Amino acid sequence: MGKPSKAWPIDPTGRVWITEAAEKQIATATISVGTTAVTLTTNTSGLKRRKLLVRNTKGPEVVVYVGDGNVSASSGYPLFRNDEIEIDVDASAVVAAIRASGGADGEVRIVEVE
Repeated sequence: MGKPSKAWPIDPTGRVWITEAAEKQIATATISVGTTAVTLTTNTSGLKRRKLLVRNTKGPEVVVYVGDGNVSASSGYPLFRNDEIEIDVDASAVVAAIRASGGADGEVRIVEVE
């Protein structure tokens, strides 16, 4: 009888545990946020997004509101300057941001994690 070509770790119950080691990617973007909702994505083709991190990077007077494609200043989750939110999503999820009327446009930095 020949030797096996690979050695697999076996637990005490005799099971072999295999971890999928897929190549992971991240993508980043800086997005301007105005009074019209903007979708928060890097538009990286083929990225199988699992997590989205969003940070408001504009001055204290600009509050950015995060939500679905119909987000508004009254329905969104508020992010004040340097606030950050981490959202578990998939590639098809629509996450958008908007700011309230008046004042300067906001800016968010995003990281999409595969």
